[in-house]
Amino acid sequence: MIRARRDELLIDADYALNIVYDEARITQTTADPARLRAIAEYRQALRDITLAADPALVIWPQKPW
Repeated sequence: MIRARRDELLIDADYALNIVYDEARITQTTADPARLRAIAEYRQALRDITLAADPALVIWPQKPW
């Protein structure tokens, strides 16, 4: 159940990441490094969820968007 929820949230994060890159392409600018870093850190925290010793004590990271 935790992996399934994590996978859903990772898909959402991928979508958010694509938006950042699309906005940069549309405006012909560089993608905001702070936004990219925040999303990358969020995605890593989601991947680390499966390392929790007790599934009942999982603390989900907050979306940075």
